[in-house]
Formats: sequence, structure tokens, C-alpha cells
Amino acid sequence: MPAVDGDAGAITAPLARAFVSVRNGFTAFANEDVIVAKITPCFENGKAALCRGLTNGLGFGSTEFHVLRCTDAVIPEYVYQFVRQESFRRDGEANMTGSVGQKRVPADWLKAVEIPLAPLAEQRRIVAKVDAVLARVNAARQRLGRVPAVLKRFRQSILAAACSGRLTASCRGGTDNVPEGWKASTLGESYKLERGRFLARPRNDPQFFGGSQPNINLQTLSPYQISLPPLAEQHEIVRRVEALFGLADKIEGRVTAATARADKLIQATLAKAFRGELVPTEAELAELEGREFETAQALLDRIHDERNCVAPSPGRNGSRRSASVPRKAELRIK
Repeated sequence: MPAVDGDAGAITAPLARAFVSVRNGFTAFANEDVIVAKITPCFENGKAALCRGLTNGLGFGSTEFHVLRCTDAVIPEYVYQFVRQESFRRDGEANMTGSVGQKRVPADWLKAVEIPLAPLAEQRRIVAKVDAVLARVNAARQRLGRVPAVLKRFRQSILAAACSGRLTASCRGGTDNVPEGWKASTLGESYKLERGRFLARPRNDPQFFGGSQPNINLQTLSPYQISLPPLAEQHEIVRRVEALFGLADKIEGRVTAATARADKLIQATLAKAFRGELVPTEAELAELEGREFETAQALLDRIHDERNCVAPSPGRNGSRRSASVPRKAELRIK
């Protein structure tokens, strides 16, 4: 389970094992299968992957996975993007069975899930468009993810400038290494240092704390050297620090909001994809280009006939000039 990266939709850092050691007691899958976690909270957290690059084309994993194997009517990338939807996860969560902490998505529910099935060419265009949008969104999320570390360094640099006198150097008309009017002092001279007390420490369970808690001794703090500015400059330093920290807080808030919008954009893109609104439909393109096309229903019928060695019946050859109605197909679970 830990090897499945839900964000990347892939199996990361897999282990190579002898077949004899995993053939029993594990869930088997193969290249191009889609695996979906069945147990809470992994299912709700989106633990799913499109299996590719497996050694000898085979993989074995936790028994807490469902395996979806595509027929010729649907490409695996299309199924994988379908199960990434929040709506799919919400429905699955609502249908879980079992006790608290051990609830699972039942196979019968998953088998009955209907997936809007587009013609194959349209499925490929949908997947390509989704991948393109998600690549841009993920790139933006990565850039946003670097901002908190930048802001942390920014805040530390503000404090360093404040305590060295550089932050208010303009008030003194210079950038002296030893600010004029400041004096050398210690924490013990400038502040009243007291030991903190843990008032709610339980006496009947010392193991609750897992041992002693490290702390800084007052004898270590008291002689610590500091530079003390005049009182008026202290007020100005505090004002400037609070103003700059306020700016950092605003930036942090905007980053949080932007990250939330990026997450919503992913789900909005997937929802549009499976409503047939993300790319031009095969019916629309066929009409525009004056050609025939195979509808999803015709594709299903043809595959059914081929599997059962039935010759195509007249009027069911799959060619259509009129707009097709989106069909539904069942997810087949192995």
C-alpha cells in the first residue's frame, strides 16, 4: 500500500520478489491494470494507480486492493482518471461495509458502477487533455509548495536584521556593525527569566510522556549575549517586524487559497471529462469532417459479437452519421 502514490497514479519503489514467495496471500495484477485501495482511509485518500513497468509484467500487492482490468472497449488511462474523481470516492465511501476502522468498498458495488463510455478515439483525446491540464496544475502546485520554505527564510532574515540593527539602520543614518545607541547586555540582565510549569501533568501514567522532555536550563539562557537598542527604536523594530510578518502572512494565505483552487481545478477537469464537455465529441468531429464513426454502443456490440463468433447483423455495423448518445458500461473487476 505505501508503494502506491495516489497523486502520481503510479507504483513507486516496488520490491522485486521471487514468484513462489508471493503467489499466495497477495493480490495479483498485471501491466495496464488499475488498482484501487478498498479499505478506509486509503480509498477516500485516493490510493489508486495505473500499473506499468512491472517486472515480467506481473505484480503482487496488498489484499486491500481491487483490480480493474479493461476490455477492448476502454483504455486503462480512461478508467484510472474515472476512479480519481471525488464523486466516485464519495459514492464508494457511502457504500462501504464493515466495522469502524475496517470498512471496505465491496466488490459487488464496484462491479455495478457505471462509467460513461465514449468512443475509443474520444477516450484518447479526453485522457490527453486531462494529462495536459493536470501537468500544468501539478507544476503550479510544486511552485506553490516551495513558497512556505521561502517565507520561513524570509521571517528568519527579518528577525536577524531586527536583532542586528540592520532593520532600523535608516533611522540612524547609517549601517554600522555596532549600532550607535545600542548596548551589550544579557538575557538575565534585561529580562526576568522563570521556569515554566506543566500544570496538567498526570501522576498515574509517567509513560504517557515517553520519558524526559529536553529543555534549556536557565543558567544557560541567563548569560546569553544580546544587543539592546534604545526603547524608542525597540518600538520601531517591533512595528517593522509586525508589518513584514503581516505581509508574509498575506502571501501565505494567498498560497493556501491558490493551492485549494488548484485541487478544485483537478476535480472540475475530471468532472467535465466524464460529462463529455472537455474535448469535442467524436460525433461532433465526424459531422464537421463529413465522415462516419463507431459509437461506444456499436463498439460494445462488435466486441460482444467477436467474442461470441457472431457475424455482425445488418444495420449494426457501427457506422453512424448522427450524433451519438453517451452510453454506460460496467467496470469489470478481476
